[in-house]
Amino acid sequence: QGTGNPVPEQQRDNQSGGITRVRGLASADLTRDYFITNIPFDTFNTDRVEVQRGANSALFGLGSPGGIVNSSTIKADFRSNHGRIRAETDSYGTQRYSLRYNHVLNNYVALHVAALNEDTRYEQRQAFNKDRRYFAAVTVKLPFNIVARGSYETSKREAPRPDYIPPNDGITPW
Repeated sequence: QGTGNPVPEQQRDNQSGGITRVRGLASADLTRDYFITNIPFDTFNTDRVEVQRGANSALFGLGSPGGIVNSSTIKADFRSNHGRIRAETDSYGTQRYSLRYNHVLNNYVALHVAALNEDTRYEQRQAFNKDRRYFAAVTVKLPFNIVARGSYETSKREAPRPDYIPPNDGITPW
């Protein structure tokens, strides 16, 4: 299943990255633009992912000895108007649609929007993961070569996830 998320399913809601380990030490901290976060990241609004380990992870005043996994979000730019639309599915009926679009409003303002609509299905029919996210980033050029950036994200998630624990057999050990 290509859900666009580099963190395994069991760890996505764990702020510390769950069992993601760097160099065998403590769990890596998840950060977003170098701020610790508990927001599960996804490729729909991610520009790049960096893994910092060892002393490098503490350079910004945060991070465990196990390192950090930083997700950099997309930013509005003045290069051109451009975008992409993606559609994905799998054999269980998962549907994933994502959109990104960068628009230069004028020489001083650029806007980048992204949206995600994902309905993940599993072999267990009652299990699903619905994720609706919207993201917007703006870049403004001010006088004296000052550049101001801002972003906003909202989401709605529903997820009775599958049970990963297999049925227990109490007869076999006896």
